[in-house]
Amino acid sequence: MKKKLVSLMLVIMVCMFSLVACGGGDDKGNDGNNDGGGASNTPGDSTSGYTFEYKGTSISVNTAIEPVVEKIGDPTSKFEAPSCAGQGTDFIYTYSGFEIDTSPAENITNAIAAIIIVSDEVETPEGITIGSTKEDVEAAYGTDYTESNGMMTYTKGDMKLNFLLKNNVVDSVQYMSNALN
Repeated sequence: MKKKLVSLMLVIMVCMFSLVACGGGDDKGNDGNNDGGGASNTPGDSTSGYTFEYKGTSISVNTAIEPVVEKIGDPTSKFEAPSCAGQGTDFIYTYSGFEIDTSPAENITNAIAAIIIVSDEVETPEGITIGSTKEDVEAAYGTDYTESNGMMTYTKGDMKLNFLLKNNVVDSVQYMSNALN
C-alpha cells in the first residue's frame, strides 16, 4: 500500500511540476553558454536558499544539474519532455527516495527547478523526512512560514521549501525555485 501511495504522489508531483512549468512566463531562454560548472552559471545567489544534501553533496535549486550528477552518480531513471517554460528539455532525475526536476533557465541549459523528497529513505539536513510531524518541522525550521491547504511553506532567497502534510504528518518535502511561480 505504501508503494502505491508513494507512486501516486510521485505521479501527482510530476503532473504538478509539468503544469506549473507550462505556465510560461518571461523566461529569456538559454544563450547556450552553459559549461556545467559552478556559481558563475547560477541566476541569483544559490547559497541564499535552503539546500538538500545527499552523499555529502549539497544540492540547491537554480543551479546546474551536471556537477550534481557527477558527484552523486547517475539516477535510477531519467524522464525527459520538451520544455514549455523555455527552449530546450525538462528532465526528472529519479534517485532512491527523491527526485530532481530540471528545466532550462537563463544561462543554464539544465537548471534544478525542484528537489522532491518522496520517501523516508532520505531527509533534509535539518533531519526532517516523510513521517516527521508538523511539530518536528517547526522545531527544525521555526514558525515563520505560511500554511495553505495542508502545506507549510518557508521562503528563503530565490526559493521555497514546502512540507505537504497529511494529518499533521509530512507526506512530501519540496525544494522549489521561485522561477516556477
